Amino acid sequence: MVQKYIKQPALWNGHKYDFRIYVLLTSVVDPLSIFIFKDGLVRLASEKYQGSKNTQDVYTHLTNYSLNKKSSKFSDDEHKLKLSDCLKGQMTQPPVKKGRSAVTRSASAIWEDIDAIVIKTIISV
Repeated sequence: MVQKYIKQPALWNGHKYDFRIYVLLTSVVDPLSIFIFKDGLVRLASEKYQGSKNTQDVYTHLTNYSLNKKSSKFSDDEHKLKLSDCLKGQMTQPPVKKGRSAVTRSASAIWEDIDAIVIKTIISV
């Protein structure tokens, strides 16, 4: 399995989202040089997330611009944000299961994880 559906995804103002992070490699030999642009994009689904209802609704579950621009609720100003604006302060993900607490993470902790994922991905290639 390459991907798994998450029933309680993290949301931005009620919308599913993805981060677009830009990475530059200036050298792949010793020394490996990786630069990560800290102000990428955030793409939002054009419809608010309503639980796992109607998993076929692309405007609720997908963040692709080419799909969402066809939605009557799509606005390029509202559904394309700067990553630095979204990663101010803390982000909270609702509880994954009943009885569990929400997960809150700081922007710096999220960036540490992003950096680690980028480095591991590049090294594995």
